[in-house]
Amino acid sequence: MLHPDAAGLTVAWMHATQADVLSGLPYQVMETPAERLSLPFIRLGMRAILPHWLNRWLRLPALAVAVGQFLAFRRSVYRHMGGYKAVRGEVIEDVALARLAVRQGWQVLHADLRRRVATRMYTSWAEIRQGFLKNLQPFFGRQVPSSFWSGCCCGASSFCPGWA
Repeated sequence: MLHPDAAGLTVAWMHATQADVLSGLPYQVMETPAERLSLPFIRLGMRAILPHWLNRWLRLPALAVAVGQFLAFRRSVYRHMGGYKAVRGEVIEDVALARLAVRQGWQVLHADLRRRVATRMYTSWAEIRQGFLKNLQPFFGRQVPSSFWSGCCCGASSFCPGWA
């Protein structure tokens, strides 16, 4: 679900920041206990494990990340990159696109989308498990559970100083 001014604000923000690719994590609609228990860890995990905010200055492909629920490209950049055809066969196409963009010298930025974009990603434990494993496996290999929880704890400690 897009807020009525989301498209206009996206174009304006991309122009103001000179972003070539814009992504971010939308507000997650969570209707079931399974969603409420697990989905908050996505935002926390992204902050802890992938400090994508550093990419504005460092521009390291390994730090580049995008969220397929919301991706905006400058048309010329998307065409130059080859679009989704350029990452065909990748398990996580959105992240592959972000990393390709950074490798090619484009600026990939993130915005806080929670007030303008809302999505419902999963509706059951089975979908959540399948989605988490699909998205985490390429990052951590067989160490998904321990790496994910370690990252979440590190991220939580940055928000809760008493945990550190």
